[in-house]
Amino acid sequence: MATQHYHLDTNYLPSYLLCCCDKGDRKDHEAYKVINSIFYKGDVVVVSEFVFGELFHVLRRNYKKEVFHKLVDQLYSKDFFDDRLKVFRVEGDGLDRLASHVNEIRRADSRLQSNDVIITAFFLCDETSKWLLTFDNDLVSSKGLAQLLESRGKHIGPTPFPR
Repeated sequence: MATQHYHLDTNYLPSYLLCCCDKGDRKDHEAYKVINSIFYKGDVVVVSEFVFGELFHVLRRNYKKEVFHKLVDQLYSKDFFDDRLKVFRVEGDGLDRLASHVNEIRRADSRLQSNDVIITAFFLCDETSKWLLTFDNDLVSSKGLAQLLESRGKHIGPTPFPR
């Protein structure tokens, strides 16, 4: 079976990092288990360059200075991205596809926040990825977005595994 790619939303990665630092609540532990299950299966967890950039803002805004530094140190620890996570970039002609996906997502659900639209557009640009892992209720509950993703054989939600 081919290797699966799973994209992370910005709200998912801090949950994983918190558990790596022996912190976190129930939701954080759910994210940690899901990501470790993906690693165990030999699949790939992907973070778009947009999510990676937005992550620093989210960490700084939501966590105390000591926790912020610990989480950022975890990100920059030796081989964290090479061994555990891959950064997904869009370049060249892919930028036209990214813009096209932004427009499609806006048409599917104009109520979505701009950052969520861009994160989802990056996910659509990755042809090898089937899941966008997120805790964002606006994304998960959007019927228009769900229809668009299903038409592409893609899914969105907090876990790809049966509960």
